[in-house]
Amino acid sequence: MTSLYQLSPIDHLLSTVANSLDAHTSALFLTHPGNRLRLVSFHSLSNKVKKAAIIKKGQGPVGWVMREQRPVNICRFTKGARNIGIYGDDVDIKSLIAVPLPSELGVLMADSKTRLKFTDKHLNILISFGQCAVHLLQAARLKAENSLLRRLLLWDPQGPNEFENAVRELMATLSMENCILLRRVHDKGFFRIATIFGQVSKEYTSTVMGKRFSLDSGVGGWIFRHSKDILLRRFGSDPDRSFLIERGEEIEPKSTVLGLYFPSDKTQVFEVEHVVIFAGSGDPGYWPKELPEAVKKRIERVAPWR
Repeated sequence: MTSLYQLSPIDHLLSTVANSLDAHTSALFLTHPGNRLRLVSFHSLSNKVKKAAIIKKGQGPVGWVMREQRPVNICRFTKGARNIGIYGDDVDIKSLIAVPLPSELGVLMADSKTRLKFTDKHLNILISFGQCAVHLLQAARLKAENSLLRRLLLWDPQGPNEFENAVRELMATLSMENCILLRRVHDKGFFRIATIFGQVSKEYTSTVMGKRFSLDSGVGGWIFRHSKDILLRRFGSDPDRSFLIERGEEIEPKSTVLGLYFPSDKTQVFEVEHVVIFAGSGDPGYWPKELPEAVKKRIERVAPWR
């Protein structure tokens, strides 16, 4: 998936920061899970910048700015460029400035190989650029959210395999690799797998189809027990609770999990509840809060139990 910030106005802003301050490198870091900062955009005259740089909160001058939420102006930089956290090798950096972004979103920094000291005016200019970065990030997020919702609104699956086509299109839209449909007869203490879409092996699928799974089993059981939807953004961090159906399941990746609950139809003789679980590597960071409900309504239009 193309990064939300790739080829965006943010890149142009970082170029403007570097040119305005006559910097060797300008870089933007955003908060990342685990009290860390992730490099999302930079402009540099160096080929030694680590494009996937991650800095711990409190580590080096950039991490210090994030932890203390205070700007820093370091002249006569003597600790070595690696201490900054973005260079893979030593670069003869002489000075550095960095400022926290509003609302603790991240850090904006610039360094120099020629300037022995940045002035207070340079620091104020960087603070202003930081405010611009926040507005551009918000605009990029809104654009991504609106684009995703628009795709769901215009979504119109057709064909003989309407439900399967719909599920696979939703998987592509959400960047999810797998989808599981679960079925439970109302008031029964177990559920079964109705079907699995995605990259799960046929061997594993054949072993779980038709089996009974306890309501205490994984995410699926939780949804049936609580009769509610669930969105897990960093699923799998706890090994004891990192399975969808059963321990040792061959369903990967599943760093993001979206589970949707569909109650039974009271007008039917047999009241059957359904759960649809999307799992994969999709980044829910730019998903609008309305997305689970929007996906649910799309599925209801083509659900075989409707």
